[in-house]
Amino acid sequence: MATGNIFQGTAKGKLGDVVLTRRNGKQVSRVRVRTIANPRSFTQILQRVVISTTGKAYSLFSPLADHSFQGKSTKFANMQRFQQLNTRLMTGRANDAYNAGTLAQVGDFVAKNGQYPVVNNYVISEGSAPSSKATISGVATEHIILPSGADKPTYASVIEANGLNQGDQLTFVTGIADKITGELKRIMFCRVILVANDGTTDADFLDGTAISGANPRNEGTGSYNFTKSTQGQSIFVTPKDSTYDTATEEIAGGCVIVSRMENNTWYRSNTTFEAVAGTRPLLSLQAAIDSWMNETKSSKYLNQSQSVSVVF
Repeated sequence: MATGNIFQGTAKGKLGDVVLTRRNGKQVSRVRVRTIANPRSFTQILQRVVISTTGKAYSLFSPLADHSFQGKSTKFANMQRFQQLNTRLMTGRANDAYNAGTLAQVGDFVAKNGQYPVVNNYVISEGSAPSSKATISGVATEHIILPSGADKPTYASVIEANGLNQGDQLTFVTGIADKITGELKRIMFCRVILVANDGTTDADFLDGTAISGANPRNEGTGSYNFTKSTQGQSIFVTPKDSTYDTATEEIAGGCVIVSRMENNTWYRSNTTFEAVAGTRPLLSLQAAIDSWMNETKSSKYLNQSQSVSVVF
């Protein structure tokens, strides 16, 4: 029930389906919408798609992302930064697709009930350390191509070719996806310190047994082959066939994170997990949006409902 005088503009409260309030010294009324079967606008649906995608991506990359954002000392702070950067990245892609009318052509975003993130570019580290010049080919036998700087690469030539320092750490990252669904099932990673076993830089880079040695050291899954190529002065980094099922799985992307220790502080490179083309079908942004829309009970959305404001 309203109180005050509606004609003098002092009334406040409900009068049937009319809600009376005062704003800037004036009485304002609006029609109260009693039933909203689906209080989700298109913008809200899109936000849910983006947040769902970044949330599931974090759960996959957390073994690395939990300590890969420079200046963030806790797991929670790293998680927040991961989600902030990737929400911004995904929202930008979604807005571009919407404005261009290509929602059905742009992938990949997570559907409402998706169990895993889909293959996409994700920011997984941030900082002031230099980035590696490695490239991701998407070819299984040449998955990550690292410049060696010489036909017979040494630690010194690899350091120089990549603009790094002795003692820097390279973390090679690979994403494995389901060939049918395009879902990223897991990541594998291996770390190499740019110092030879004997402490020199003129030693042969990864001489076949060094990857199993104490320094450079192999951490994480230990799932890589390193193949030196005398053609093109590069080194190919390849996941072992035994670490994934080539019949049902594929290499979906990768990257190299550079870590540098200075004054007892670890610094990271700005690194984005780089998706590569595969045999998987793309889950389009439109399909992801539809998966949320289909959960609704009505075609009405909040921004389409009737609302009337009158200033007395």
